[in-house]
Amino acid sequence: MIDSHALRRSRGLTLTDLALLSGIPTRTLAELEHGLRKLDSTYRQNLACILNVPARELGAAEWRAGIWEISA
Repeated sequence: MIDSHALRRSRGLTLTDLALLSGIPTRTLAELEHGLRKLDSTYRQNLACILNVPARELGAAEWRAGIWEISA
């Protein structure tokens, strides 16, 4: 499992940076990182591209409590 906050930070991105790059509101990104919102397919594709993680690896994964579960 990957810590979604750590993944974003390892890319040198703040929530605001990621919001600007992805078109996903900062509040939504924060909710995803804190497990308050499910990661839908549109957001998954955008984030996978920006974070350089294959979208298929994100699969049906959700950011739950800040943990990103990568499917095998």
